[in-house]
Amino acid sequence: MQPLTNIPLQLLIGNVLLSCIAVYALRGIYFSLIEEAQLQRQMTGSAVGLISLLGFTPDIFFAAITGRVLDTNPGAVGFGHYFFLMSAIAITGLILATLLARQIKSIKNKERINST
Repeated sequence: MQPLTNIPLQLLIGNVLLSCIAVYALRGIYFSLIEEAQLQRQMTGSAVGLISLLGFTPDIFFAAITGRVLDTNPGAVGFGHYFFLMSAIAITGLILATLLARQIKSIKNKERINST
């Protein structure tokens, strides 16, 4: 195995910058969700705490879960199970995002009806 000394410094710096931008973009998304859901100002701190707990919990457990899946099922079978797990998580996120979008749309429709 060759050492990483052949990787250009610009590529490493670019990767770190892109990762930082992605993390702060994610935080911007959850603050915009709070705004869209029209959460009361007094509840914003609690909402951010809960969102952070749910959003960053996978960072704590996912490496261990991935290791367990791949150790239990080595090779292509393990990666198949890992892909299935990632797909299930993504589909769950899609369903929850769709439910939130419908709820926000319902709130906006009620406001539009009440304002006329």
